[in-house]
Amino acid sequence: MLETPSTAKTIAEVLGLILTVMWIILRELAFFVIPRPSKSLRDKTVVLTGAAQGIGRLVAEKIARLGARCVLVDIDKEKNDKAAAEIRAANFDAWSYACDISKEDQIEKMHDWIKREVGPVDVVINNAAIVNCQEILALEPHRVRRNFEVNTLSHIWMIREFLPSMKERGEGHFVATSSIAGMLGTAYLTDYCASKFAVRGLMSALEEELNTQGFGGKIHLTTVCPLAIKTTMFEAPRSRFPWAMPLLEPEEVANGLVDAMLENRREVIIPTRVGVLNKLCSLLPTDAILSLQRFMGYEVGQHGQQSSKEKSL
Repeated sequence: MLETPSTAKTIAEVLGLILTVMWIILRELAFFVIPRPSKSLRDKTVVLTGAAQGIGRLVAEKIARLGARCVLVDIDKEKNDKAAAEIRAANFDAWSYACDISKEDQIEKMHDWIKREVGPVDVVINNAAIVNCQEILALEPHRVRRNFEVNTLSHIWMIREFLPSMKERGEGHFVATSSIAGMLGTAYLTDYCASKFAVRGLMSALEEELNTQGFGGKIHLTTVCPLAIKTTMFEAPRSRFPWAMPLLEPEEVANGLVDAMLENRREVIIPTRVGVLNKLCSLLPTDAILSLQRFMGYEVGQHGQQSSKEKSL
């Protein structure tokens, strides 16, 4: 039979909770003027998916410069090998593994090779993603399935593969690239938004699961949500007020992702000022939020049939 807590104990717990929340608020306010604590990646093994091009390649270069053993993973072997070779040419550590991360068996084989050739994995950055940019009625079923396989299910398979060893060692870190599209619905991105919302849900639930199992503060989780980026992924991103909702340079997103990982942040929106705005807007009624979103004119154009093949970061 469950023991009913006494009134005094409940009051004490509520007061403790209030003090904890106040401390967290003050701490977060302080970080606007002082740097956050940052960890080192030196001699840490970092596995990065979608590493052959775009944001992934930039992140790979940055973490290699920080002294990490950088493990590049991508389905495109030629581009991935080239990216790893260029990092090694700059006298940094890099390994290349070709893998379709939507396939559990390929991930398992890749992990076996990493354990033999590199060592235990400290950080996994799930960065790979694809997009279709079509209205929902024009989306071909196989492309919808592929979208979820790469954008969402691959995160689950990578976590299931690398989490057990992190639990054994009592430390680790998973970083997930979501998107502002994982927070706000956007026309012509129904499947993409759904997959990115799912990533945020996955990371949130995993945080609670790890905490329940005693790994809170030991195995860190970071979810990164950038605005639209100036890459080949989106053909016609638009913003009515670019100063408020800018189209991001890849370098800015790569820097933001690495900083969030080093600071063990749970969830960040890039740029930071949009994250602050998002928190303030969350206090508004839903209809008011939608009106504001539509007024800002932040959207992605529909890709034509000739260019609707899957595109990645």
